[in-house]
Amino acid sequence: MNLIDNFFEKVNQLPMLPKVVQEVTSQLKQADIDLHVLADTINHDQVLAARVLRMSNSAYFGCSRSIKTVEDAVALIGLENVETLVVASGVTTTFNNVPGMDLHRFWQHSLVTASIARQISHDLGLHAGTEYIAGLLHSIGQLPIHLVFQRRARKCYKLAEVKTC
Repeated sequence: MNLIDNFFEKVNQLPMLPKVVQEVTSQLKQADIDLHVLADTINHDQVLAARVLRMSNSAYFGCSRSIKTVEDAVALIGLENVETLVVASGVTTTFNNVPGMDLHRFWQHSLVTASIARQISHDLGLHAGTEYIAGLLHSIGQLPIHLVFQRRARKCYKLAEVKTC
């Protein structure tokens, strides 16, 4: 088996995004989305539901009352923010242990890139949700490479660190 075939065989064995994340992103693509059904799907994942509620009750959205239901939270923060939160939550929890990689540093870099992409999008009057997700996932390929080719990836990572210091 050659290197490429080996890579794809091992990549297919990697963890998938949680089912609730897949369902929510699928629902968000529908033109006639039902907020009640979307909220019900989000409620199947306690962590995700808590994150949506926390976001809706943050000072950023400045609601004068406390938001207590996911359906109200989704209506307040909007579908674009729900999509961003769901994708970010799903990806970061799916890849939470990658040998030889500093995940805190990786996600910090990804979140900073995503925030910069969002700001540039706002400045240009573009749809910021898509750009935020693109910034968040711009280096996602490093994760399966580190999981599949641990020894080689670690060697490359160390070499890149030396070159950038």
